[in-house]
Amino acid sequence: MKKFIEKDKRRRKLNFSHEKDRAALMAISSNRSLPFAISWKARLIVSNFSSDSFNSKLNNRCVLTGRGRSVYRSFKLSRIAFRDASSSGLIPGLRKANW
Repeated sequence: MKKFIEKDKRRRKLNFSHEKDRAALMAISSNRSLPFAISWKARLIVSNFSSDSFNSKLNNRCVLTGRGRSVYRSFKLSRIAFRDASSSGLIPGLRKANW
């Protein structure tokens, strides 16, 4: 499980380092007022970035267990860790519903 967490951290670091460059190059490539050759070069540069640096490669993971499925975005916890944390009172303002 640890290797998946490390892989996700590496991907997030790569994504963060290329984020501004990719945004600028994509703005250049989508600009219709520029010549075609310039936009083509911008797209070539973006395509040479590492594939691990793209947003689509990122996966939400539980911060406690590293589980990749069924992760609540607002809490960054998997459903199992969320239930354990909420039942033990570790999440402020959250309690079990009784009626």
